[in-house]
Amino acid sequence: MDNNYIPVELKDVFPGFDAESFVGFLGKRESENPRVETSDFLIDALTIPSDKIENKDALLRNFIYCMTITRKHLLEIDEQLKIIKQRKKETTDIESYSFRKLNFFEKKNNDAKQQIIDFICYGMKEYILNRDNHYSDLIDRNNEETFWLLGPTYDYQYNSKYYNPDYDFSTFAKFYDIPNTPLAKFLQHIEENITQKRDSIDDYNTTVKNTVNNNQLLDKLIERVAKNYHMHQRKEIFDSLLTLFEEKKYLAFVVSATIQLEGMFFDLVSIKYGNKENQGTLSEKVDKAFGNSDILRHTLYPYFAFDVPDLRNQVAHKGLVRDENVEILSYELILDLNCIVSLIERESINKYKSCILIRDKLNEIDSEKLSNDDYYKEIYNCFLIELYKNYVIDVPYFWDMITEPQTFDDELDYYIPSEKDDNMIYLKDLVYLISDMVKRKEFWQTVLDSCKDISDSEHKLNDFGLFVERLKNIFIPRLTDEAKDICVQVNQKIQAIKNVD
Repeated sequence: MDNNYIPVELKDVFPGFDAESFVGFLGKRESENPRVETSDFLIDALTIPSDKIENKDALLRNFIYCMTITRKHLLEIDEQLKIIKQRKKETTDIESYSFRKLNFFEKKNNDAKQQIIDFICYGMKEYILNRDNHYSDLIDRNNEETFWLLGPTYDYQYNSKYYNPDYDFSTFAKFYDIPNTPLAKFLQHIEENITQKRDSIDDYNTTVKNTVNNNQLLDKLIERVAKNYHMHQRKEIFDSLLTLFEEKKYLAFVVSATIQLEGMFFDLVSIKYGNKENQGTLSEKVDKAFGNSDILRHTLYPYFAFDVPDLRNQVAHKGLVRDENVEILSYELILDLNCIVSLIERESINKYKSCILIRDKLNEIDSEKLSNDDYYKEIYNCFLIELYKNYVIDVPYFWDMITEPQTFDDELDYYIPSEKDDNMIYLKDLVYLISDMVKRKEFWQTVLDSCKDISDSEHKLNDFGLFVERLKNIFIPRLTDEAKDICVQVNQKIQAIKNVD
C-alpha cells in the first residue's frame, strides 16, 4: 500500500471552481461593525442599570485598568509563593524561626491572593461605578501608587512590599520612631536607611551610631522608662544598661538588652490584656501585642516575631551571641528598645492624651462672649464632638477609663507628684471630670438634640448615629434620674430609625 500523501486540488472536488475570483471576492468585502458594542456587553455582563452609567467610555477604560492591575498583582503574588515554597523545601529544620517566617508569608500571600479575587468578583463593579466619569480615568492617571486615593480596593494594593519576606523589616523597626523625624517623612526616612544598608553597610553602621549618639537615645530611654507607670520598675535595669554601654562592655550589654526586649513585650501585652494574660514565648507575646493592628503586623511583626527570638534563644541557651560585630549589635538593640518603648508609651498614654485634647478644646470656648446658658450649651456640643472623634479614632482604653475611672486609680495616682499642689488640676482630676460630664443630664440633652443628625438619606443609622447608639449602650446602665430618662428618649429615637422597613 502506498502511504505517500497526495494533495487534493479544489478544482478536482468542485469542477469549474475559480479560486482567483473567490479570493478577489473575499478581498472586496468590507469589515462589518460588531453587532454588540464593547461597553454595552460589559454593562450587560455586570448587570449594571443603565441609569447608573454616566460615561460608558470611562467605565470601560477603568474596568480594563483594574483588570490589568489586579492581574499584575496576582502574577506578583504567584511568583512570590513559588519562591517561598522553594525555600521551604530547602529548609531542613521545620521548627526554626526561618521556616516559621516562610509559613507566615506563605499564608499572608495566599490571603492577599484571595482578597484580590474577592475584589474582582464582588468589589470591582461598585468600584468602577463610583468613578465612571472623565475626572476618574485610571488609564490616563496610570499611577498605581495613588490608586488608593480613589477608593478602597484590597490591602496588597497599598502594602505590597510588606508581603515580601526579603523586605528589611529589621531596619524598619529600628527607625520606626526616631526623635526629630517629621511624622510626614518617617516612612521616607526608613526607606532611605533601608537603601543605605543595602548599598553600603559601612555607611549604614555610621548612621546607626550617629542616630543613637546624636539623640542621646539611651539616656532619653531611661527618662522615658522612669516616667511611665508601666515601665518605671525597669529604670534600675536601664541604668545598668547605660553603664555597660558607656564602658563598652558590649557583649554583656547585648545579653541584658535582649532579655529586656522580651520583658518590654511582657509590659505591652499586660497593658493590652491585663497582668493575668498567659503570655507564652516571645513570639506569642509579639503576636498578642500586634494582634489587633494591621499596620504593626505588616511592618514590625516579622522582625520581632522571627528574627529577635533567634537572638533571644542564643542569649538564653548560651549566654552569648554569634554576631561578629557586637558593638553595632549593641547600637541596633538600643534602636529596638526605643521602638518598643514608643509602642508602650502610645498604648498606655494615648488615652490620657485624648483627655488633654478634650480639655484644650473646651478651654478654647470663650465664656466672656456668651451668655451663661449659651456657654454651657457650647461646652457640651464641643464635648460631644470630641467624644465622637475618639470613637472614630478608637483610642485603646479611652472608653473603659471614662466609664469606670476608678479601675485606673493606681496608674493615675502614679502621675501625681509626691508634693501635691491643691491648686493644680492633675491628670486624675481631668479623667474624673470627663467621666462625670458624660453622665450629666446636660450632656444627654445635647445628645438628644443631635438625634436629628443620626440617620442618612435611606433612613438608616449613619456613622454618627452608630456612635450615639454605642454611647447609649455604654452609659444607660450607669445613669440615674433625669440623665437616664433623657438617655431612654435617645434610645427611642434610635429604635424608631432601626425599625423602619
